[in-house]
Amino acid sequence: EASWNYFDPILKLWNARTDIPLYGYPAGTWGPLESNLIMEKGHTWTNPCKNLTNTDLYCEL
Repeated sequence: EASWNYFDPILKLWNARTDIPLYGYPAGTWGPLESNLIMEKGHTWTNPCKNLTNTDLYCEL
């Protein structure tokens, strides 16, 4: 029930506002390139775990 309280407004918004994009990305990657747009100028994402390696295609555990 608690998860529906969180997700229901999001689902309703996506149904009502088809102009809001939803960016997909392949499993095992760092996410859509568009996620870089939310970073402030001069900042970058970091690896959350020292076991992750970063390549052009995917990250491995």
